[in-house]
Amino acid sequence: MNFFKNSEQGTDEQMNDTIAKRLTALRKQRGFSQEQLAEKLNVSRQAVSKWERAEAQPDISNLSALSKLYGITIDELINGKAEQEEVQPTPSSDTEKSREDDLAAEEETTAENTEPRIKSGIFVALIVTIVYLVMGYCWNLWHPGWIIFFLVPILNGLISSIVNRRMKDFPYPVAVAMVYLVMGFGWNFWHPGWVVFLTIPLYYGFISVIRRR
Repeated sequence: MNFFKNSEQGTDEQMNDTIAKRLTALRKQRGFSQEQLAEKLNVSRQAVSKWERAEAQPDISNLSALSKLYGITIDELINGKAEQEEVQPTPSSDTEKSREDDLAAEEETTAENTEPRIKSGIFVALIVTIVYLVMGYCWNLWHPGWIIFFLVPILNGLISSIVNRRMKDFPYPVAVAMVYLVMGFGWNFWHPGWVVFLTIPLYYGFISVIRRR
């Protein structure tokens, strides 16, 4: 039995269109997507889509579930008595929608920044590798020439810190390790050269102070 069956076909179609628009409006006012509403009602998204295109009507059980979800009666859901009052989105829906928007924006920003970082990282790694091979074949500096590979994360981190304006992106501990190795292999300054590692907490402490200001 069709819940919305009317004796006049034209009136019946007009009524179905009105209800379809009302269902769409109520869903959007609550901040639900068709997928979210379908999950809450335990139906398919296609079913919700058909309701909102007036190609089908929710049965009595779905009408009952919709009325409870929206906090209105079935009569108000069908006849639109609640349309006279402004329907406010529920806080939970607002919060959920805001969180989804924030995540979408963050993902978009990450996607925009990821590709240039990958390209710059590949370029830096290629240049460093070429330099290392030249040092090795021309001057037999295979050791300790391998230290220059520390430049790959250092330069990539430097680029990232400049682009994003975040000092914490710079791999300061890696830079300190490279300096220590250069001092050790180049001038046998292992001791007391290790004191350079004490600058690491100072660096991040400085960043913390800057961020607070």
